[in-house]
Amino acid sequence: MRDALEYEGRTQAAPSKDTAALSLESIASRMRVSAICENTNPLLSFPMIVSQMGHGGPFAASNSRLICKTPEPAATPEQADSAPLAEPPFTPQRQSGSVSSRDEDEPPRSLKRKRQPPALSTPSSSARTSTAHSPDSMPMTPGSPSVTRKIRSLRLDSPVNGENLESPSRPRLRSEARKLNATKEKVHDDSHALQAELNSMRTQLEKEKRDDLKLKTDASKGKGGMNVLRAEINALRSELEREKHGNSELRDQLVSLRADLDLMRYDFEGGVGGDKSITPETRRDLENVMNMNNMLRRVIQGERIHREEMHGKLHSLRSKVGPLMAKVETLQGTVDQIQAHFSAHDAPIELIMDFVRNFYQWWEKRYNARNGGNGSEDNDGTQAASA
Repeated sequence: MRDALEYEGRTQAAPSKDTAALSLESIASRMRVSAICENTNPLLSFPMIVSQMGHGGPFAASNSRLICKTPEPAATPEQADSAPLAEPPFTPQRQSGSVSSRDEDEPPRSLKRKRQPPALSTPSSSARTSTAHSPDSMPMTPGSPSVTRKIRSLRLDSPVNGENLESPSRPRLRSEARKLNATKEKVHDDSHALQAELNSMRTQLEKEKRDDLKLKTDASKGKGGMNVLRAEINALRSELEREKHGNSELRDQLVSLRADLDLMRYDFEGGVGGDKSITPETRRDLENVMNMNNMLRRVIQGERIHREEMHGKLHSLRSKVGPLMAKVETLQGTVDQIQAHFSAHDAPIELIMDFVRNFYQWWEKRYNARNGGNGSEDNDGTQAASA
């Protein structure tokens, strides 16, 4: 008792740093201690509470209220350093004379050095001071109804996998939703790119078909012109053959006439063995034969000129037919290249069409399965089916 009074006097004469500077936290802790100890004066100092405990005032009502227990906040580094300088605590005894082993071993909490009260919780701290029944304070176990309800209420663009069901934190769900949205956009862009590529290939194929049809039309027109030219050439050849036969007959007649003419001329000039008594009728016949000979010569000359003209026409036709034949050969080579190109491109186009068709069917089934499901189990089943 005397030690308690000395401790009270010492604390009142030389107040420590903690009692000198009263803060809101120390006042709140004192009010809480006074309320626990059933003290009517909330601003009662700790030495007065100690003296009341020593006299056995309001604390002798029951054994449960023998020692006023205060909250035990975490000790700060400054208090840990000042711990060796603190005075030894005082152990009060009960008036009834029966002292428990706990009272003998451990001093009362009120005589221990004061510790700093716990810091007030902030919105950023993980620990909560109250146990209000808010949605965030509810138990977030994977199998709880709240977690299942939250997962069902999520309207994502892709099904939720089992990993998200095991950790249903909102930031993680949001990140997964963003990833799924990014994946969907990427798949959408890929499908659009494939569709655009397919449309471009279709346009190119239609253009090549039109070019092929145009080339075939030109080739058919060229073939018609070639047929006409071939008919003309055949006609010229037949005409030349007929002229050759006619010229051979005329040549034979001319040779016979020349022989007769030479004989008659020899006779007319009075050659050896010739008849020198030529009548005027014979002379007229000879003149007629000579005129006929000259006329036949001119006819033969005209035929020769005509034959040369026909040969010139034939050469000109050949000069015209040569480029046409080269063009026809070029067109045939182009047609062969186009056919080879088409045969080479048929297989990739069919493969692309099959891929686009299968991808569309897969995405449609996946979308229908996701919209038809009503829970995480349906989503898991959809994922298993898609896998």
